[in-house]
Order: sequence, then structure tokens, then C-alpha cells
Amino acid sequence: TGLQELRGRKAADAAFWFAMAGVCDDEIKDEKNYFSLFDALTFICIEELKRFGKRSSCRATDIMHMVERIAASGIQGPLAKALQEVASDCLLTKDLNATILVENGTIYALQKGKFDLHSDRSLIWIWRFSTRQRKQQAFLKSAAKHWASKIHSKGGISTSADLSNLNEKKEYLDWDTIYDDLSLPLIIDIGCGMGISTLGLSSSSSNEVNSCQNDVLHNIEWSRCNYLGADLSQLAINYALSISHRWGLKGRVHFVTGAAEYILEKVVESYPSEVKLIMIQFPTPFTLQLDHSNDEHCEEKKRVVNRGNSQLPSSAYSGFMVTKRLLDLARLTFNGGSGKLLLQSNCEDVAVLMKNLAIRESGFQTIDVQHSVKMIDEEKARLTERTKKWIEMGGERAEGVCWSSKSLLPSKGSTETETACHLNRTPVHRCILK
Repeated sequence: TGLQELRGRKAADAAFWFAMAGVCDDEIKDEKNYFSLFDALTFICIEELKRFGKRSSCRATDIMHMVERIAASGIQGPLAKALQEVASDCLLTKDLNATILVENGTIYALQKGKFDLHSDRSLIWIWRFSTRQRKQQAFLKSAAKHWASKIHSKGGISTSADLSNLNEKKEYLDWDTIYDDLSLPLIIDIGCGMGISTLGLSSSSSNEVNSCQNDVLHNIEWSRCNYLGADLSQLAINYALSISHRWGLKGRVHFVTGAAEYILEKVVESYPSEVKLIMIQFPTPFTLQLDHSNDEHCEEKKRVVNRGNSQLPSSAYSGFMVTKRLLDLARLTFNGGSGKLLLQSNCEDVAVLMKNLAIRESGFQTIDVQHSVKMIDEEKARLTERTKKWIEMGGERAEGVCWSSKSLLPSKGSTETETACHLNRTPVHRCILK
């Protein structure tokens, strides 16, 4: 399409929607040659910034809109770096905004071409996108099917999934066709969402791995593992597959739509090598149960504590992803080896419940961590209403030698939720078990 038809911000938005639709084979043939869809959209952004980026009518937010969407689309390479260079030059003309962006390191990252999917601003944008309450799934499914029909009719770009079966929750797992080397150990991300953590870990360099602030997982060679991410959202899995394919991770990284217990059953049955790590990070919390049987305002208090999502699982034992069966299967996947289970949540009661369930019902043991939580500083931390109510109810605290105050994964293993919690000073409750 021409520059006049698809201006910079719309091109950046289109790149993200194409990633969400699962587009991964991104070469298109025009009358003369082949070109990359994602590179073409990035090029439009560059030309748009060159055209009006330094004008007073162009705001810093307009520039960052393009940069963040392109990064969130998983676009890498020379054109992505060229966009960042042009964007940094434009931003430096924006006075007060430029000063703020220099101070928080954004300008430096852009100048060095290091603003990517796992940059804080990109992750925050993805977090905001994924937590919106708008009902976007119908639109996304329609857009994905429309795009698939257009491309398939022309024999062009392929998508990462069969979009005619968006509601299918089970997938046949043929390890021989999924992974190039079945001798490698497996890392499993249960409820992986858009796959941010798995994409980061599987693509981490040795320097980034060495940034890990604990020694609990020191025996994992992150670049020498296979990865399996699982989630019930086909749209999130499409996005993760799109990026993993474009990053050249196919053959070592796979994402699948399916229920957590079903995925672990298949791993137990047939994966030929050891499972090093299972990650359960920020599962959708259940509705916090308030014991106010005689309180006429009980329903209003529930609404305030559980605000933001009226479709939460009704309790820890009805609809919540982490069950005794799931944890039993997780233990079976380790087959008596050295595998570990990582649990993380920004809801203190959820983290405590997962840890206790794993210990009392499934035979896991906690591991003492290097940077333990002696006591949560409630004055410095920005506690949620849910956590405040949990404390008021006398709930067990996520404190002690097994709870880590720092991330247990390398820096690029952070999810968008963990990054948002860090920037908002909301505590993350994490522990690791064996």
C-alpha cells in the first residue's frame, strides 16, 4: 500500500494486529520482487517520522506510539534500528518530553538500537493491551480469518495456526516434528499468555542470562533447552508463534493452545528427555472469598476487592487453573530428577495457596532463596485492595526463606505483568519448589 494510504501510526498498529493474527511467513511478492510485510510497515513508519517527526504538531507520544507498537510486534533487524535512530532524533526536539525520556533511559536505548519487545515501555503497552476489558476477541477472530482467506487464496503469507478452528483447545503434540533436538531438556510455561517470558528466555544471550540475581536455577543452560508454552487463548498463542517463527526459534520453541493438565499429561506420556523447569506465572486469580456472612455490605466489598474482572474463577477450587491434579502432573514430569517448579503471582493469597497446595497435596518441597522476603514493607509497597483485605482477614503472608524479593529468572524472562508490578511498586510473590 502507498504511504498516503497507510500513515505511520496506522502502519505500526497494523504490524501489531498482523502479529496477533499469527502472521509468521512474512514475505510478499509484488510485481518486481519479494519484500517483508513487517519490514514494509516499519519502513512506512520511518518515512512518516522523517516527514513530520520534528514538527511541533508531532507529539512525543505520537513518536513513541510507533516505536512501541513496532517493538511489541517483535520486529527486529536493520529497519527496526533505523526507526529507533530516527525516532530518537525527533524526540530530542520535544523539550520537556525529551528530558524525561533521556532521564529514564529511553533515548539511550533508541540511540543504541536496543529498544525491543522486552523493553519496559513495550511490555507496559502489552500489559495494558492484555488487561483491557474491551471485548476484542470477536474482532480479532474476524480479522484473522479475513487475512487468512486473502493470503491463502494468493498462496502468500502463512499464519501460525489454523484459524478455522480458533476454539479448538487440544492439539496433537508430535515431538519429532516440533523440536529439532529431542535430547535437550524441556522448560514448560503453563498459562503462558502471549509468551513474553518464554520468548525472552529462549532468545537470551549469555550476558543476559548472567544477569539472573539468584543461584537456584544456575544449572539451566537457557540456550540449550526446548521450550513449550501453553495457554487457552488461541489469539495469544498466535501472537507467540508469529514472533517465535520470525525470530528463528522454530524447532526449539513451541506454543500450543490447550488446557494445562492436558499438556502436562502429554509431556509425562511421551517427552523423551528431562523437564528442567515448569513455570506458573500470574494465573488468573480466583475471587477472594470474604467471610462476612452477617455483613449487609459483603457484596459491595467483594466488588471492590475483585474489581476489574467480573469473570474471575468463583473460588480456588472452582475454575482456578492450579489444581491438585495439575501439580501432581507437574511432579510426574520431573520423574525424580532435578526439575523445579516456579510459582509467581501479584496476589498474595493466590501465591500462598499455590505454594501450600503444592507442598501439602502434591509432595513438593520449598527451596531457600538467596534474596528472601523477611517482611513486606507495607509503607513502601503499593498494596492492592485485595492484598489489604487478605492481611485484614489474617491471611498467611508470603514471607520467609522460600519467598524471593528478586526475580528468579534472567532479566528477559520477565512477563509483562511482572514488569508492570515492578514499575507500579506492587509486590510480586514468588517461590521455587522441587
